[in-house]
Amino acid sequence: MAKTSTEMSGGIKSSFLGHLTELRQCLIKGVIAVIVTTIISFVFFKPIFYYLILPAGNIELIYIEMTEMIGTIMKVCLTSGIMLAMQCVVLGQRVDVPYFPASYVCLPGAYP
Repeated sequence: MAKTSTEMSGGIKSSFLGHLTELRQCLIKGVIAVIVTTIISFVFFKPIFYYLILPAGNIELIYIEMTEMIGTIMKVCLTSGIMLAMQCVVLGQRVDVPYFPASYVCLPGAYP
């Protein structure tokens, strides 16, 4: 038999404002996780680009506009930051980044 929302939340009923407060906290934790993982992605943008270009073979990227390179770096780093933060955003758990010792980017209490 399926559990009701009261049983899943430990038997505590919340008011509408309580649910809004919880939603706000989850959104803030998710945004912080995306910001932190995007910054980590900016630090490692050269290996990320190498990994993305690797299947195409030995090619040289060509940028037509002056700011196209920084725009491409920003898009790739934001995308990889969102991908790394998905575990924290969706599940509310810590983010495991391989070979990165400080991988607890969620706020304390967001993971078991």
